[in-house]
Amino acid sequence: MKKSILLSFLLFSFLSYSQIVCYSCVDSYKPVNNPATPDYNAYFAASNAVNFAVTSKNQSIISEFQTATISIGDKSKLFLARVNGITNEIEIKSEDDIIYNLQKFDGVKVSFNTTKEQYKSAVYKDKVGQELVDYFLIPNTSNNLLLKQTRYTFVQAKASKTGYDKAKPAYYKEQSEYYFVDQNQSLVVLTTNKKVMKAMYGKQYSKIASYVKKNRIKDNKESDLSKLALYMTVLQKDNNLNTKLASTNK
Repeated sequence: MKKSILLSFLLFSFLSYSQIVCYSCVDSYKPVNNPATPDYNAYFAASNAVNFAVTSKNQSIISEFQTATISIGDKSKLFLARVNGITNEIEIKSEDDIIYNLQKFDGVKVSFNTTKEQYKSAVYKDKVGQELVDYFLIPNTSNNLLLKQTRYTFVQAKASKTGYDKAKPAYYKEQSEYYFVDQNQSLVVLTTNKKVMKAMYGKQYSKIASYVKKNRIKDNKESDLSKLALYMTVLQKDNNLNTKLASTNK
């Protein structure tokens, strides 16, 4: 009953305001109607978040709820929120302890008060030109170009096959990647791996590789990747406004 009332309220809120582009947590391709003036209750996803039990294996991936300032446009409000690394969602806990995914809007910033981490939404286009939006961690670097996203893949436990090898417990494999959104709204992966760079950056490879070598750019240093993102932005502007540096498979 409570859920029906909440969903009815959300629908009423959506229709009560002018339109802005929003991308649903379920289907990032479809823009839907949402308020231009934030009614924050209407910024929760219509469906509940997947409520994972916190265990010893995932407690470092699913953070505890903490107060966070969520800003949309020039409006902001405090909520209990957390990052769920398994589902790659930002979750918000309502006053009645129901957990929701924060819908994916352009122009949203989330500042966690305990960990001091900041996330923001970024809109980008995939390879066929459709607009997507996702939340990214903003590393503490000299510019605001760098975006970070960490994904976790569950790896099943492996039993011992002989009396000599050891059984391997289940675990989550962590993979972090860094990006920036270029002037064509492509989401560009930042890497210093020569083989990957050559495949991704095409005609711009030699210039980018030369910059990486000359400036001793390391892909495990966020400050270096921030400089690389700035260089690639300038390179794109200097060469051809329509040149695509690279894009992800996202």
